[in-house]
Amino acid sequence: MTRIIKYTFVVLFAVIVLLAGFLFTFDLNRYKDDLVHAVETRSGRQVSIEGRIHLGISLVPTLVMEHVSLGNAAWGSRKDMLTVRRFEAGIDLLPLLRGEVRINHFVLLQPVLYLETDRDGHGNWILTPAADRTPPPGDGRE
Repeated sequence: MTRIIKYTFVVLFAVIVLLAGFLFTFDLNRYKDDLVHAVETRSGRQVSIEGRIHLGISLVPTLVMEHVSLGNAAWGSRKDMLTVRRFEAGIDLLPLLRGEVRINHFVLLQPVLYLETDRDGHGNWILTPAADRTPPPGDGRE
């Protein structure tokens, strides 16, 4: 019985070391363009991630992005509706193992958010996927 417990701890320790090694060497920046494209497609806005993307190691796996911006509506007074120095999203681990992404919490450090309305009362916070957009009247694409 003692031998089984000993081997179990050795195997468990090896798995933990391999997992830690993977997490410390895994480069999320390889997926930056894919992430930007996915958000731009769903929001219909330009997205920029100027800083690096990495995992914050803690009891809750945390996705960390630095210097993130979300473009404003075409009629907005500023280029970006939202800029954030650092974005952190804590991800629940058990649902992730089932293929579900659940955000446990998120933190925005130094956010700057501009909320505006146009002449017709439409808010710039209403995001429209690129495929759902209709061109405004009078732009020659009717």
